[in-house]
Amino acid sequence: MEGFRAFTSCLSRAKEKGIINGTGAWKIGDIKGSKAMPQAYEVGKKYRQGIIHKWLRQLFSISEESSRRKVSGKG
Repeated sequence: MEGFRAFTSCLSRAKEKGIINGTGAWKIGDIKGSKAMPQAYEVGKKYRQGIIHKWLRQLFSISEESSRRKVSGKG
């Protein structure tokens, strides 16, 4: 974990939000069927949904802003 934290400390917006332990996985495929897989999937899904929601909010706020300007005659 410390090596990963050292790497992410070089990235400007990286934040550690938690840890999912995949203990006992030493070979390819060992992690399948463990508790870590569904946990990681759910975290990834929530993260992706958050990014999409943020993008949509930005997109619609820009669209609403430009349409307000058009209605008011300022755009």
